[in-house]
Amino acid sequence: HFGAPLVLDSGFAVPVDLYRMEVGSQYFQRLRGMKSLGLRASVGYAGDQPFQNSNDVTYSVGANYGFPGGSEKSYWVLAIYFSNNSPLGDFIPIPGVEYLYKTENFTGMFGFPVTSIQWTPVYPWSYSFSFFGPTVQTEIGYGTIEKSQVFAGAYFGMELYLPSQRANNVDRLIIQELRYGVGWRLLLSQSLLGELQAGWASNRYIYLGQSLFVDDGGETHLDDDWYLTWNLKLKL
Repeated sequence: HFGAPLVLDSGFAVPVDLYRMEVGSQYFQRLRGMKSLGLRASVGYAGDQPFQNSNDVTYSVGANYGFPGGSEKSYWVLAIYFSNNSPLGDFIPIPGVEYLYKTENFTGMFGFPVTSIQWTPVYPWSYSFSFFGPTVQTEIGYGTIEKSQVFAGAYFGMELYLPSQRANNVDRLIIQELRYGVGWRLLLSQSLLGELQAGWASNRYIYLGQSLFVDDGGETHLDDDWYLTWNLKLKL
């Protein structure tokens, strides 16, 4: 929800309210020889008029196949992903190749489209970094998510929406921002995790275009500001 109407420099009026929802299912099967197979599909909505136009429905499908690497600490994953509202590209199959390496204090995933590391140099200190398309985040934590953890990090991300009044169906309304914040994670019960985070948001833009970083449909800048988020994660 935007507190006031926004207009891009092209004259396009940004909807005051934007909605995002998704439901999906995934399947994972271990195969002989330490191999694995995974499937995932989802359907949802990202726009300003929920489920009033079939052109505004979002969907994605994906599959992955994994097999052991050259040692017991390594693993390879081959994947393919397709979506009509993805930061990596719309309506085209996106292939992926990942190399996983895991030790007692380090877990790394290297390849395309995901690169990430989880490192615990000295318990209970931890460091994480992840890169997925235009989404990048890095974080330093103290404690464990199994009990309590405080953390500080930087996060750059984008959200893609399909506004109902767009002139071309291929256009996406893209919102980007860079956040610096500190927070606290607390295990509230055996299956419920709470996370509180506060910080400063900058480099905030809204633009309309056919792909990332293409603002031929116009853009506008949002003022830097403080942010506060509260998340609940339930494990079933």
